Amino acid sequence: MKSFFLIASVCMILSGCSSGYDSEKVKSEESVTAAVNEEKYEIALVSFFGTTQDHSFGQATWEGIQLYAKEHDITYKLYQPEEATSDNYIEKIDLAVENGAKIIVCPGFLFETPVFIEQDKYPDVKFVLIDGQPHNASYTETRINDNVLSLVFSEEQAGFLAGYAAVKDGYKKLAFMGGEWRCPP
Repeated sequence: MKSFFLIASVCMILSGCSSGYDSEKVKSEESVTAAVNEEKYEIALVSFFGTTQDHSFGQATWEGIQLYAKEHDITYKLYQPEEATSDNYIEKIDLAVENGAKIIVCPGFLFETPVFIEQDKYPDVKFVLIDGQPHNASYTETRINDNVLSLVFSEEQAGFLAGYAAVKDGYKKLAFMGGEWRCPP
């Protein structure tokens, strides 16, 4: 359990504090597995559709998993869906469990429904859901089982601190431009 929270912390810190793109640090997008140790568990990243080399939290999460796994001689693997659908994400989570994953990291709100489904299916597997909370497809039920760690960014805190720093530097005419979040009815 201690390792579960440590991995989650590393993912959260590296996701939020990515130092940008460094071509030397970027690893191959192919599924990479460290040396197998029968007594250790496997960490899996089921990434979103596209690439983990996004210069953002997807890349930082993958690099954080690799770093942690290598330092602790734990096996790890990247599972990348072919399509951005809940069915594809569930298929990759099932494959990761079949291949021995004990901790599965899922980055982003697109994994909220797949993790909601899979948390009941695999109660012995730990899930780290970054920037999301598990809910059913119709948004009528939200539930976080004991085997799920839901990490949600507090964007308003960073925005406040950036605004405060700008005012302290003498800027008085400020504006805020944010994204739009729509919750289904």
